[in-house]
Amino acid sequence: YIANMKLPDLGIGGSMALWGFRASAAGQSQCCAIVSGYERAFENQSDDVLALMLDYARMLGNDGNRRIGLGCSGCGSLTADELSIVAVLASAQLDADAATIAHLTWLMGGRPKADQMELVKNLALHFLHAGLVIQLPEISLSDWSARPVKNVTIYQSGTA
Repeated sequence: YIANMKLPDLGIGGSMALWGFRASAAGQSQCCAIVSGYERAFENQSDDVLALMLDYARMLGNDGNRRIGLGCSGCGSLTADELSIVAVLASAQLDADAATIAHLTWLMGGRPKADQMELVKNLALHFLHAGLVIQLPEISLSDWSARPVKNVTIYQSGTA
């Protein structure tokens, strides 16, 4: 989990998206709390949004080439992959294709196809039309220069 970052730090839109994603990935997208929450947020579009969220989770889980780290439903802590899941939707809301592709490529372990891009754009637009702006989470890389290097052998060849 990411230290010093919790689910509410994602804002309402990002938290709502991740709540639905976690439930969908766990096979719980029809849980009465999820359905009720999405009905309040999306009104008559709630079934469509939950179906798209399930498709998003299935896309990463079935079509992706890497394992995605998720927190448990109801858990306030966040994983790095969850930040990327939200960043995909935030970038899609901003119509920032290059950023959307970059985040989705990381999550999937390969370049996304056109229909996969269309899915996340459609899902992101549903959130936007419901007034749920998904803010780009702050994602920072570790400072590798401050860590000791272990078990590295440097081979040098040639003459100087």
